[in-house]
Amino acid sequence: LDEVFDVEDVVAPPKVLLGIAFFTLQYWLSGVLYANGVDRSSILSIMSALAAFGFYALDGTWSGFLTSTATALGGPLIEVGLISSLPPDIGYHYTDSGELGFFPLWILPVYFLGGPANGNLARAFWDRLGGGENSQGKNS
Repeated sequence: LDEVFDVEDVVAPPKVLLGIAFFTLQYWLSGVLYANGVDRSSILSIMSALAAFGFYALDGTWSGFLTSTATALGGPLIEVGLISSLPPDIGYHYTDSGELGFFPLWILPVYFLGGPANGNLARAFWDRLGGGENSQGKNS
């Protein structure tokens, strides 16, 4: 996707690590807020604000937006499949089945912020392995 949208930035390792750390913080915070009785709409608002800020600060590209959107939709859909198909004694389920009966809606922006974390990690690996335009001749 980066080639389609002419993204040429090489992602530095500190930015990759910051993205992973920020995503981890958001994920952890969602659980802490839920465990402390914060209502779903407040958690959704906080997670959405963190996801928007994190995306803008750590990626901000069209290819990154598509990746984050695919992550925000695909991750929960996979979870629905797992929750629906695995027996309750060996599967996993949310303690709050949320508005849709599977998970709370605030999980969507949590997955969305996983886009920059995973996307920048993939970009860094791709560049290091010689797949990007910016790495031509660098690893020879």
